[in-house]
Amino acid sequence: DVTIDGKPATILDQDGQFKVLLHGRGKHQVSVAFQSPVHQQQGPPSVSFPIPRVAISEFELVLAGKKDITFYTGQHGILVQQGVSQGQSSGEVNSQFKDNATIGKAFIPMTDAVTFSWIDAIPKDLKTEVRANANIYHAISAEEGVLYGKGLVDYEITHGETSTLSFQIPVIAQVNRITAVTAGISDWTAEAKDEVKTITVFLDRKIKDNFQLQVEYEQLLGHQNASISATEPQSLEAIKVPLIKALEMHRQRGIVALLVGSELTLKPIKEQGVTRVGENQLPAFFRNQITQTIAHTFKYTSEMPQLTVETMAPIRKQGKYDAQVDTLISLGEVTMRGSAGIQIDVKSGTVLGLVFAIPAEVNVLNVTGPSLRNHKVTSESGTGESSLGKKGGQLIQVEFTQEMTGQFQLEVNYENILGDSKSELAVPTIQVNGAEVQHGRIAVEALTAVEVQAAKTVQLSTLEINELPQQLVLKTTNPILLAFKYVNSETPHQLNLKMTRHQELAVQVAAIETARYQTLITDDGLAVTTARFDVRNSRLQFLRLSLPQEADVWSVFVNGKAEKPANANNQTSNNADSQSGQKDILIKMLNSATGFPVEVIYATPIDKMGLFGSVTSKLPQPDMVVTHSYWDVYLPVGPNYQAVETNMNLV
Repeated sequence: DVTIDGKPATILDQDGQFKVLLHGRGKHQVSVAFQSPVHQQQGPPSVSFPIPRVAISEFELVLAGKKDITFYTGQHGILVQQGVSQGQSSGEVNSQFKDNATIGKAFIPMTDAVTFSWIDAIPKDLKTEVRANANIYHAISAEEGVLYGKGLVDYEITHGETSTLSFQIPVIAQVNRITAVTAGISDWTAEAKDEVKTITVFLDRKIKDNFQLQVEYEQLLGHQNASISATEPQSLEAIKVPLIKALEMHRQRGIVALLVGSELTLKPIKEQGVTRVGENQLPAFFRNQITQTIAHTFKYTSEMPQLTVETMAPIRKQGKYDAQVDTLISLGEVTMRGSAGIQIDVKSGTVLGLVFAIPAEVNVLNVTGPSLRNHKVTSESGTGESSLGKKGGQLIQVEFTQEMTGQFQLEVNYENILGDSKSELAVPTIQVNGAEVQHGRIAVEALTAVEVQAAKTVQLSTLEINELPQQLVLKTTNPILLAFKYVNSETPHQLNLKMTRHQELAVQVAAIETARYQTLITDDGLAVTTARFDVRNSRLQFLRLSLPQEADVWSVFVNGKAEKPANANNQTSNNADSQSGQKDILIKMLNSATGFPVEVIYATPIDKMGLFGSVTSKLPQPDMVVTHSYWDVYLPVGPNYQAVETNMNLV
């Protein structure tokens, strides 16, 4: 039925659409009554029909019973629920229940089709009810006197939303910390009753979907659990593992990981409602938070699992590691010194100690390294072949203060006393026992005048000097004479050196580059001499200066500082210089290759000058080589002086 302005109208069928004619200008009201089929084959009942493309279309629906009405516009299949939009324009449906019927109103934006669907309304109390599942992950470890637990409760909220969460733990456990990542925790309370403690956590907002709660707690060891019979074996040491139980969950299950601590580990002795699984069952987000070794893993699905453990000292398993040994061999007059840098690369596990093998005739000087507790040198037991291929070797046992991981380096310094008759020497090197792969490099230097050649090499390859690591080259300022490398094999490596000693020639260790003397002769019989030396010294302790027997030393300066000379004549009673009328003094020297000044002022009595005669004077004699000497003599004014007799060149 169609009416225009309240009057019946004629309906025209043109181009597959119904049309009516409007007469006159102005506003007209068109009322159309029609029927549309209700589709019930797929999903909830629905009705669809086209509408004119106007700015806003208002719809009022009346349905029998209490219904929840939804509609969608535009493309078919895009559903727009009340107050929720999924990519299309939507309007709000206002529904009310009256006289056992649901009346809904919707305002639809411009579109050319609309579909309405409805279902029976869900009671309000059921809409707000929370349904959730929980997966609970535990990491349990023990230290002296305390059992530590770290739990992660992974909530999966399937219906509703909530701002409070509750769980239970044994009453003897103490909660230390509760944290969450995706929401803030306003507060939490604990209420103890009987053997359990109920923890209620209040969040700062309502949550839905997934949510994780992290709980850290501890339990003192030594509390006798009432549920463990005193007649059971090891009941005094038995510990019931405190597990977290989430409250008001539709379903919950969990995993318990027992960890190996630094001092204690946990051994299961009673299992009820739990199943042993591999640690790969732990999800990555929880497994990555565990830094300790996992000893046992259990999974449970029941609400009342029980796991009883006892504490015991952990069984230490040595980790797997490789070793790189770089050794510098220094050949001296009477000793052969070795400085070995041992680089350890721990590939798996941890290392609490290492054992090095070294020949028996070697004296270990020191061992240094990070976190080193101590080291002990012992004789290798047994009379068979040692790890070095020789009988009766030594072992250096090294202990650390902590479990070592990754890469670290130790330094071992040792020496071997050389015999005078030995011309061929076996080079002592260090072998790292237990290393899966061991590489090494050996560099040889000479600290004295010896000629070194390789007499015998076994399992060694020559190495260019520039291929040595920088840290090995920087250990010495002497040139590297020989270099070798090796890898571990069934046949131990061996290096014998042929050493030819050469006699060292004496060299001048001190010299005076310039000696300047100034002598003032007075007419009353006194000669005052000032001697200035430019000295280079690398080894001598004293400068020995021979003066006339009657000389009186006034002052001595070395490098500008006053020094007190020592009388060398009182060392022996039969001193030849003393018998020859000379006075020897010792002046303390500096070790300096750049040169420094030495000044000595002394006075010698001579004969007084008369009407005629001669004046005689001598220079002091140093025990060093003098390159150039200059002597200036100052005489009194007045007398006529004849030719000068001297063994120096006059200028």
